[in-house]
Amino acid sequence: MLKKIAKLPHFDRIKVLAGQEDFQRSYRVMYSDLDVNHHLTNGRYFDWIVNTIPRDFLNSHSMVAASIQFRKEILYDQSALVTLTWNADHSVSYHTIKRDEQILTVAKISWVSDK
Repeated sequence: MLKKIAKLPHFDRIKVLAGQEDFQRSYRVMYSDLDVNHHLTNGRYFDWIVNTIPRDFLNSHSMVAASIQFRKEILYDQSALVTLTWNADHSVSYHTIKRDEQILTVAKISWVSDK
């Protein structure tokens, strides 16, 4: 007898705050960034996102939740622009990774102060 598998919960779409970016940085995919399918590794997406956040903030805050939605892959030698947008009290950061204005990845990270 086959067992019915429960459906995964639906995750809300992460909002994109275009035109409100507080910081942006460009990256180019290197060979060491690739997985076995020759796409940018999931971990590298996260590295790029976290590297948009100022060091002083990272040293004084802790990440409490993170959501990332991959929309389109990034391949070897392609460039991408990574953006950071803060909410009003800097408790949530919103990120996009895009190429030629096409959004490839979006992320949302919630933060608490360590103080």
